[in-house]
Amino acid sequence: MKWMDKMLAGAAMLGMVLCIASGLFSIPMSHINTVYAENRAAYGRESDTEIAYLCDEGEKLTAEEYDIVWSSLQETAQETGMHIGVWIGSTPMGQNATVEFCDNTYDDHFGINTDGIFLYLDLSGESNLYDHISTSGMGQFYYSNGEDCNRMQDMFDAMNPYLSMGEEYIPEALDQFFGKVQYYAEKGTPSETYYVYNGDTNLYTILDDGVLRNVSKLPAEYTGVCSWKTITLIALLIGVVAGVFIFFNIRMHYRFKKAFAMDNYLQDQSVQYTVRTDQFLRRYQSKTKISSNNNSSIAGGGSSHSSSFGGNHGGGGNHR
Repeated sequence: MKWMDKMLAGAAMLGMVLCIASGLFSIPMSHINTVYAENRAAYGRESDTEIAYLCDEGEKLTAEEYDIVWSSLQETAQETGMHIGVWIGSTPMGQNATVEFCDNTYDDHFGINTDGIFLYLDLSGESNLYDHISTSGMGQFYYSNGEDCNRMQDMFDAMNPYLSMGEEYIPEALDQFFGKVQYYAEKGTPSETYYVYNGDTNLYTILDDGVLRNVSKLPAEYTGVCSWKTITLIALLIGVVAGVFIFFNIRMHYRFKKAFAMDNYLQDQSVQYTVRTDQFLRRYQSKTKISSNNNSSIAGGGSSHSSSFGGNHGGGGNHR
């Protein structure tokens, strides 16, 4: 009879397991998504639209501060036409992981190669903090990272005074960030020949008649290298100018055999010189700064890379 009792106990246990399993598999997918959303919300305070995104991971902002920042973020995105994302982070990640996180989070929310910018502020409390800005589309041009025009550094320089360790004023720092985003969007590209080079694909991104294009080789006007036809025409023009100059120089040389002097018109002994001096007193040199509203004089280009999603991203980082 003991074996019968064991069989009955086993059957009961099996039935209990089947009931539990049946109950789990009967949970609707909507409930699972709801639980995931609740866990995600518990991860931090988050707001999202088609053009703007804000996540306060560690809830560093008060409710009032969060509303003010979110309102400014949306307003800046609408006025500039840029997709703008901000993540106030509290989890230590390191530089490489932060760069990848920014690129992928941007692509996930706003799409691949759309026009925009994504800021990550590291408020993890670690000794070596790393902030990062990821740019996409026209954002790579407006918020350039080239050696000749590094607007990335200017944006971090504006925020850093408000991000001292233990004395962070996040709303003020983000206010500086939004101001720079709008300022450079209105200012436009650093030059008409500014480009971005992607080291992962070996392709250049240029702005061709208002459209971003990827090319394997930069056009001649970007590199300053003239074609052989242009060089030949310039050489011919220089030759013609030089020939004309030599011709008139020789002609003037043979026309006047002797230079006339003023002494020829003076009678001897009729003019007496009491003092004859020629003293050099001082030299004046003026310098004038030539300025122009056209930024086409700025040369060079920026750099970019590819994200895990396949999007092109520029940008730069800041250690604190």
